[in-house]
Amino acid sequence: MTTDVITVSRETGIRDAARLMFRNRVSGLPVTVVRVPERTLLAMDVGPLDDAALERFAVAVEEQGIPPAGDVMFKDGVMMVPVVPGATAAAPLRVVTMPAMRAAAVELSGSSLDAIDRRIDDVYRWIEENGYRPVGPALRVLLDFEPGGYRLEVLVPVEATL
Repeated sequence: MTTDVITVSRETGIRDAARLMFRNRVSGLPVTVVRVPERTLLAMDVGPLDDAALERFAVAVEEQGIPPAGDVMFKDGVMMVPVVPGATAAAPLRVVTMPAMRAAAVELSGSSLDAIDRRIDDVYRWIEENGYRPVGPALRVLLDFEPGGYRLEVLVPVEATL
């Protein structure tokens, strides 16, 4: 049995790579360790991550007229989106600073958020098997969602064990 290998180059944009993954039913990419820069974020407590939480957050951001500067993120019941430094917000939104970090990063896709979350255990195993240890909870970055599927980047803060 032979399988065609699907590849992308360093010049391939994230959106093009994601489309290629979706069309070919590729659900994850290799884990890499990256440096994530400090970011100013607009945040709101939403509880569990689901479609209703996404809708509540989107409405709150739109009502305040604050232009997002990146993809929606989720961690520990809080939904966030990057904004320009110096942005201000009123309740239920607040402005927070996410410190720079080193993180194990992987892109995952699946038919449900629960299905993707079950695969995050594999990321934690990779972390421990490759000389790192987690130093915080996973941050989920929502890259795309449409009927029948979600695409997330999962970032787990890490530090080297050596």
